[in-house]
Amino acid sequence: MDEKIKKELKEKLLIDIKYERTVCSSMYERFHKWDAFAKMYLIEYSFFCILLSILPQYVPFDRWSRSLLEFMLVSLSIILLIASVCVTSANLQKRAEKTLRIMKKWEKFINDISANLDDSFEYEDSLNRYHQIACRMDRPDKIDIYTARKACEEDGNIHESKRLTYCQKGYYHVYNIWDAIFPRILWLLPVALFLYVCGCLAAQQSLSKNLFDVLICIKVIFNLE
Repeated sequence: MDEKIKKELKEKLLIDIKYERTVCSSMYERFHKWDAFAKMYLIEYSFFCILLSILPQYVPFDRWSRSLLEFMLVSLSIILLIASVCVTSANLQKRAEKTLRIMKKWEKFINDISANLDDSFEYEDSLNRYHQIACRMDRPDKIDIYTARKACEEDGNIHESKRLTYCQKGYYHVYNIWDAIFPRILWLLPVALFLYVCGCLAAQQSLSKNLFDVLICIKVIFNLE
């Protein structure tokens, strides 16, 4: 094989390998982040379920407030059950560990090719190695692909055919905005429910106090014993 062609093939393959490594990196970060979030949310929702369940033992509830509290407890329990099933089936921790191992294989592959001289580079062997590593990867999500393409564009290591279109850039930015907001919504939801229950209790006690004051006034006005 001509040395010039061999060099071009080596550079092209190196760009593809770096791209796959970046896809793996995006997948690993996503799996690792949501695995940590899922565990944190399960602990938080369980804590608030326990807190709401013992609240009636220390605070008086009227009939309506108790019904509302029971509804909230059932809702949170259903959310916890669904979340537990989803987290277990997603198996994010093992997928993150697997993706990290594959990412290290890509990095070693990059170092091996970069260290090879052009005359010692074997394209067919390297291509077979590329496919062997690629077939072990989980299927990347759309956002992993777009994140990798954006990162490679910024580094200048990407083929023209893989550059992001305007629609893909829009999807990338919208996803990242939603990805920043959605975890905060999940975190604030049980807090908001608990504050709502506390507000209902305060309103209930205020109403009871007002009714008591009205009865005292009626008693004074009519000189009731």
